[in-house]
Amino acid sequence: MGEGIRIGLDVAVETLPRHTVLRLAGEVDLAEVAAVRRAALAAVASGRDVVVDLGEVTFVDACGLATIVAVRRAVRAAGLACAVVAPSRVVRRVAALTRSEAALGWDLPARRRSRPVHRRWPSRRHEHPLHSRQPLRLLGS
Repeated sequence: MGEGIRIGLDVAVETLPRHTVLRLAGEVDLAEVAAVRRAALAAVASGRDVVVDLGEVTFVDACGLATIVAVRRAVRAAGLACAVVAPSRVVRRVAALTRSEAALGWDLPARRRSRPVHRRWPSRRHEHPLHSRQPLRLLGS
């Protein structure tokens, strides 16, 4: 059988000579953030720099992403270095949507940073139907 969809979150903390790796796999959402926080505390307690590996994350919501950002900030506040690495496609997409790349320590290429914002409404005020000088027509008139 092929590999199925992973439900829940697997958190592994691996202590290496120079750093501690916090490896997340599965779904990082509101239901699982407590496990991420506990693992982060264990990683900080090791006294080594921390690497957060997101390569096997299959789902992340805003709460999960905020927790990862908070973990990075807490590790740095403890005087240690923290790198968030190998983000899965899902993590990259949610981070881009929430504009959290800088908070995660990811530097974007210059061409992506300077991309114009998409506008839903016409750019000129007079092109919008509510700003037109024409009188509004009511239904049936």
